[in-house]
Amino acid sequence: MIITVANPKGGVGKTTTCLNLGAISVYHGKRTCLIDYDPKANLTEALIETTASIPTITDLLFYYTSFIEICLPVQDNFFLVPARQELTGFTRPQQEVLRQTYSLKEKLSPYVKDFDLILIDTPPALSSLTIEAISIADGILIPTQATYFCLKILPDFLQFCTKRPFDSKSKFIKAFITMSHRHSSVSEEIQRIIREKFDTTLLSATIHHHIQLEESPASAQSIVTYDPNSMATQEYEALYLELQSIR
Repeated sequence: MIITVANPKGGVGKTTTCLNLGAISVYHGKRTCLIDYDPKANLTEALIETTASIPTITDLLFYYTSFIEICLPVQDNFFLVPARQELTGFTRPQQEVLRQTYSLKEKLSPYVKDFDLILIDTPPALSSLTIEAISIADGILIPTQATYFCLKILPDFLQFCTKRPFDSKSKFIKAFITMSHRHSSVSEEIQRIIREKFDTTLLSATIHHHIQLEESPASAQSIVTYDPNSMATQEYEALYLELQSIR
């Protein structure tokens, strides 16, 4: 199962979701791989200490490095395909010129069966990287904040995702609310609007704003190891179980 975590709006919790949903999956005994497909490489920095010698997703796509070489173990059953900022240089013209050598689907396909779950983190833009990640996904997961700007973007992005070609017959497109602020009347009102307008698309699970979700990456940990009994861990657990129920 490949799930792409995407939203062209930045700062909505895509990387945080990949990190912690992946860790919850491992906690449940699932062999899990995270793919950092964002040139900012925040997911990579949250899990490993990067050096120039570490092979990355760019090596896989452009330099014939094998998937096995770049799929790095983080812990038992937990793997990361890292990124570096050099991925920023990838543009649509390059994609068309290098079509014969570049294809995430082609490079990944032989190894999908080796994992119970693959999560792909994407950049905050509707770039060729995001489109490629969406096009190979069995499911699309859209984190969205309960803010005015996220509310404006969500309908168009959902429509775009619906029109994209997908390979799997078990595809799904689901959104969920992240970084929700308790006791905020504005946040509560926008959440109400989102739930009314996108009732069949929106998951019940909600991730509230928790300081531990900001602290844990600085310690190179997921929320599961940083604070396993926290409310944040419980909320990501609820999100994981809800996704399991619709797969």
